Amino acid sequence: MFKKVLSFCCFICIISHISYSQTDVLNTKISYSASNKPLTEVLRDIEKLTNFRFTFNSSIIPDTEIVTITIQQQSLDEALTLLLKNKYSYKLFGNQILITEFQHKNQTPTPEPKVQKPPTPKPKPKQVIDTIRVYDTVRTQVTDTITVQVFDTIVYTQTKYKKAYEKPVSFLNFALYTGSLLSIPITTGALHTDYKERLQKSDHLGIGSSKTLSVRYSKQDVSYGASIQYSNIVFSNTYSSTMYVDDGTTTYTDTLWYWKYTKLFTYYKFNSTGDSVAISVYDSLYTYRLEQNPKKVEVTDHVTSHVSLQYISIPLELGYTFTVFDDISLEPSIVWIPHILVVRKGLYPGVSTNSVDIKDLPIKRLTYSIGVSCNIGMQVYKEFGIAVKPLIFVQPKVYKNQNKFQQAIPTLGIEWGITYTFPYEIF
Repeated sequence: MFKKVLSFCCFICIISHISYSQTDVLNTKISYSASNKPLTEVLRDIEKLTNFRFTFNSSIIPDTEIVTITIQQQSLDEALTLLLKNKYSYKLFGNQILITEFQHKNQTPTPEPKVQKPPTPKPKPKQVIDTIRVYDTVRTQVTDTITVQVFDTIVYTQTKYKKAYEKPVSFLNFALYTGSLLSIPITTGALHTDYKERLQKSDHLGIGSSKTLSVRYSKQDVSYGASIQYSNIVFSNTYSSTMYVDDGTTTYTDTLWYWKYTKLFTYYKFNSTGDSVAISVYDSLYTYRLEQNPKKVEVTDHVTSHVSLQYISIPLELGYTFTVFDDISLEPSIVWIPHILVVRKGLYPGVSTNSVDIKDLPIKRLTYSIGVSCNIGMQVYKEFGIAVKPLIFVQPKVYKNQNKFQQAIPTLGIEWGITYTFPYEIF
């Protein structure tokens, strides 16, 4: 007996909670005004003011039905009562409001006259299925389906969802990312074979960074993106540099012999034309001088240089969105990235044994990369979300043709950040 009483109390509490939740939701205050506007457009405007979506049969509410209404801080229940009057009725299912024709209480079906006939199997009534229009909404993860019987044998099928991921059919997405880049230099050619091998031995990977502000437009799951990005592509060069320096502990004295001339006098000699020519007479002496020369020694230095190529880039993306489950989506994309070089730092092994500053190398100011990325996004609160984006791209050519070597730089990266999404239609 006690269990039955307890079960009945729980049932009453649940029914009361559901009733209170729906009543509380319908008490949402709105303000709206429209004059000589189709009822279907007014419903769409109210959708934008609230988190509800209206569902109705297009044959019940034609586009030619015009209404005029003014609402000032009235509840949604009062607004719908004023708008639909006694012509339509509505019922709330989650965040969907189903609108049907209003049925008067005095309407009762006319009883058919009883005719005695031999019993025959009754054929099943033919059901007419009509499509419910749900504006600007895409849903996934179907959990249950119920059928609602409406007038004129039209059957509406409404689908329930559990934690369904909702997103507009077309929307704009703004995102701010920061990330890390792993760059791997690969020497593809050099002036001499020995120099190429030396460069390939010196190539080592490095970790850089990136900062990205992106905007993405998505329509029917196809997305188009553009960004502005600061990227610092870093890698290392490790090599041995050999040079000759003076040894201060050892000095050689060299004797340098040379002719020393001393002018004695000058006399003039007349030629056949009557002009005079000055002729100088010198005294010559073969002598020498002593010079102190320090000893030259060979010094080998092991150099590790971190090369930094800092770019301002404009990545352009084309992708497709896959909804996984709950509020998570995947968006693989093809990326084309023009780069503008703004800062360069570091040392390279030269053709000889000395190092070469990267500022003395003819590096291209404008280059490009081709790569792929995959944006993994999750809606957290209303329009706000978080995202993680792994990416890979390759700069096929960094140095100008007149340089003594060529290099490609594959780069792996991962970026993370926050996103803001709102419905918007461009085309």
